[in-house]
Amino acid sequence: FPRRVGIVTSLQAAALHAPHFRDESLWSIDWMDIRYRVLGRACDNFSQYVEIFLERYADMLEPEYQRLVTQFAPVVREFVLKKPERFSLVHADLRLDNMLFDAKGGEVPVVILDWQSVALENPGIDFSYFIGTSYPMDLRSRDERELVQYYHEQVQSFGARDYAWDDVWHDYRRGAWLGLFTAIFASAVTKRTDRGDQMFMRMARGSAAQMVEHDTLSLA
Repeated sequence: FPRRVGIVTSLQAAALHAPHFRDESLWSIDWMDIRYRVLGRACDNFSQYVEIFLERYADMLEPEYQRLVTQFAPVVREFVLKKPERFSLVHADLRLDNMLFDAKGGEVPVVILDWQSVALENPGIDFSYFIGTSYPMDLRSRDERELVQYYHEQVQSFGARDYAWDDVWHDYRRGAWLGLFTAIFASAVTKRTDRGDQMFMRMARGSAAQMVEHDTLSLA
């Protein structure tokens, strides 16, 4: 897994987040808060989704991560529905399946696809989601801090100069919730397939490990 993938992804995330960082005018756009309305309904049914998820993947997901799922469920609203103090325009599904590398014969380092989940959210969720769902678990601890530091440098260079390092690192640690939430929610409401099982387990396992290491639940 080339480390360059993490670098170009952090650059793209910074380029998206910086121009809209704490832009209050975006809240006046009607569709910008649809995420909260849609995910509010998902939170209403989340205990049911968790039950389906744990029953379906009982033999595939490690016990420590299953325990995390049950601990996550009671506080899910604190992560999903709380309006963030620091916010920007986010992609909200930034993972390898939605990225094309070396497009146009290498002229474009990466192209981000699938913008149907775009929203106003804490910017930490995008890069944390990418690392948790797409970066190899055995390399994450080695590379993640350096990659987040590179993101911080770039987001400031693009204009978000008041986005301090301590806030970036906090938001990255807290943002790990999105990968696990998406794996639980999406797997419960879609038709089960072998390919889907592999994808959801990769998302859940990577994000759960990330949440455990960074004590994400304490940041609700």
